[in-house]
Amino acid sequence: MGEETKDSWSKTQILLPLVIALVGGIFTYSQHQSDVNRLKQDKVESESRLAQQEKNEVEKLKADRAITLLKHLSSDNERERFLALKFCGHLISKEQFPLEMLEVLEQIRTDDKNPENQKAARDSLVKGAQTTVKTAQQNIAIQRAAANVAPEIINNLPARIYLQFQREMPRDQAEEIEKMLEAKGWNVPGIEAVNQVPSQNELRYFAGGNNTDADVQNIVQILKGLNIEVKTVDLSKNYPNSKTRPRHYEIWLSKNS
Repeated sequence: MGEETKDSWSKTQILLPLVIALVGGIFTYSQHQSDVNRLKQDKVESESRLAQQEKNEVEKLKADRAITLLKHLSSDNERERFLALKFCGHLISKEQFPLEMLEVLEQIRTDDKNPENQKAARDSLVKGAQTTVKTAQQNIAIQRAAANVAPEIINNLPARIYLQFQREMPRDQAEEIEKMLEAKGWNVPGIEAVNQVPSQNELRYFAGGNNTDADVQNIVQILKGLNIEVKTVDLSKNYPNSKTRPRHYEIWLSKNS
């Protein structure tokens, strides 16, 4: 019995340091993970603060710019108004223009007695309506402003085509179609792989315009040249209050393209 007790004690003496080392290792690892997680959290919070500060600075810059532009656009001096309108066009081309002010440009286009200023305002409006919108906030702003832009401007905007294709379809095939459309002078802002597509290829449009019929025929002919048959789908009646501008088209490619 004494020998068993002695052996047991010996085993305990051997195992005890291992247990202590194991527990210590687990504690050290836990502390390390806690430190890593805390550093990650601090980094996320710091980046969030910096992003918010940057956003606030951008919004302040936009507000200051809008106030300055309004001052010059409402000047009694025709030359000053003209230069301000040209500067608006420059800001729009650089995507730095407060899009909420498109309505102001439309008001100038219709009310200004100087033909040169009217043309400058119109040119800036066309650029504004063509601007690629990158954020939801900007999208809402340009939609609201575009609602008041003269129909003759909207109806004569360059056409644009968005291309959706079934995710299982090779992307390079969709890119070839994109290149062909662009080579024919069409604006293709982007292509997108999606899970759900119609059973057959479709060319969709949501708002009619002066050029719609001709656009549809041209797009259909280009696709036929690529051995792609499409069904044209007029959705303007389905979305009577749609904010989608005229000459906006969507090509949906089925699995069997």
